[in-house]
Amino acid sequence: MKTTLPAASVLLALCGLAFADDPAGLASKAPEEITPQAQAAIDKGLSYLASIQGSDGSYSLEGSGGNPGITGLAGLAFLAGGNVPGRGKYGTNVQKCLDYVIKNVRKDGFITAGTSRMYEHGFATLFLAEAYGMSGDPTVKEKLGAAVRLIEGTQNPEGGWRYNPVPMDADISVTICQIMALRAARNSGIQVTKRVIDNGVKYVKKCQNADGGFSYIAGSSGSGFARTAAGVCSLYYAGEYDSKELQKGVDYLFRTMKGATTGDAEGHWHYAHYYAVQAMFQAGGKYWDGYYPAVRDFLVRKQNPNGSWSGIGYSPGNAYSNAMSLIILQVPYRYLPVLQR
Repeated sequence: MKTTLPAASVLLALCGLAFADDPAGLASKAPEEITPQAQAAIDKGLSYLASIQGSDGSYSLEGSGGNPGITGLAGLAFLAGGNVPGRGKYGTNVQKCLDYVIKNVRKDGFITAGTSRMYEHGFATLFLAEAYGMSGDPTVKEKLGAAVRLIEGTQNPEGGWRYNPVPMDADISVTICQIMALRAARNSGIQVTKRVIDNGVKYVKKCQNADGGFSYIAGSSGSGFARTAAGVCSLYYAGEYDSKELQKGVDYLFRTMKGATTGDAEGHWHYAHYYAVQAMFQAGGKYWDGYYPAVRDFLVRKQNPNGSWSGIGYSPGNAYSNAMSLIILQVPYRYLPVLQR
């Protein structure tokens, strides 16, 4: 399936994006947050990520074969650099990611290559939504709509989701993957039931503790940086800009952001900062200024000579850690529609 780009420049302008005809030459156009060292790291990282893509367009989870969720994250990393399906230095890589994810959308809307869970479904749906927002391709729209209906149909009575596509139990981590996917889909013009998002937000708020941090399951105790970053992200993307829960969460993140420079975030460094960088970007001001340079410089220091990242906390595979690192570094470009303030 080949994606065309109807009126690409107009479409991207409507999304608030400044499309680059030469994404590899972005250094001259980079925001001030992207230092020359960071730009070099991004360039090497994208080249490495492209080099490990499977012949079928896929990326794997811990070397266990193609995984639509990890492929979606890799696709987001390329999109975040200004590449779109079929256009840009890595446009072919984006297209291959898109073709692979689309191929693995089942008739019921669940995106799986046989071993995926709702985590992977959420990431893959987010990628489809961002790719559709940048391309307007009708085939992507059809598959994205099916994926959204699957999310809506598997929300549990509390308002959350968990590992499997059935409306049973819930945790904040999986729930946030679905909320982000739904928000991105809605932004790209897909109909999303408001009640589903509202109930998801209610569940997230139930997970917040008195210190502003978030617990893993509603009603349990214990705040953590990673799940708080995810919780704050979901509140931003659900439009809770002025809620007391969001402000308390942002302040908790700012107080506990040492993981940006030490590599500690309950062991889940990439997961934590994938969300934290988006939360701090949306918060802006002192939060962004105090956070991003630290995480940027940490990733620049930690990059391997071949352009990859490894050994930073738990990582379910090389593709995951590299895609996440690139998404984090490239947030200042503001290319992804979901990042528009």
